[in-house]
Amino acid sequence: MSTLIPRSHRYSVEEFFALVGYRGKTELIDGIVRAHAVQDFPINSLALWLARVMAEFVDRRDLGEVHTAPVAYWLEDRAIQPDISFISKRRSRIVRGGGIARGLPDLAVELAVGQNVLRDEVEWQGRYEQAGIREYWIIDPDKRSATFLTLGDGEYRKVRVIDHLFRSVVLPGFCLDVRWLWRVRRPTIIQALDKTRPQATRPTPRSTKTHP
Repeated sequence: MSTLIPRSHRYSVEEFFALVGYRGKTELIDGIVRAHAVQDFPINSLALWLARVMAEFVDRRDLGEVHTAPVAYWLEDRAIQPDISFISKRRSRIVRGGGIARGLPDLAVELAVGQNVLRDEVEWQGRYEQAGIREYWIIDPDKRSATFLTLGDGEYRKVRVIDHLFRSVVLPGFCLDVRWLWRVRRPTIIQALDKTRPQATRPTPRSTKTHP
């Protein structure tokens, strides 16, 4: 759930960072500061597990970096803090230290909880689409639903989950069994990454002729 910080005027990005610092997940949208409620332990555990799986996958392939809130992304009059984000190696220049990136991530993940659900599915989808974030995941633990969106021709399109498996476009080869998201006991990082390994192709057995 997010709450609004009282304001007497529209905050600039500079005022926003001076006001909230880097102590928690707080965003600036259209001059309004939104402070988010503290995550409960199950949600935080899910976010940490997913971030670790993504980070290990990205590190092994030297694709870039995975970050978690409260790192902030600064674009014009907005400062956003996705729960999990990925910055590709070729765009690493947007990170300038101090917990602020001058630009937006290639991939954003939001755990939509409580009153955040409608905002993340409607408001943020439009904003992320307009900003050009290439892939956006919306995970709703309460409803046990996950929506995966990828950008094409300036519009988000849903990525199909086939046999419970989601395959990322921005992270080629990354495969996630969405059923893991709802479990109390999830696979280890190594077990989860086994899904990303190419399946070995079995050789076609040769036919043999029998002679009388």
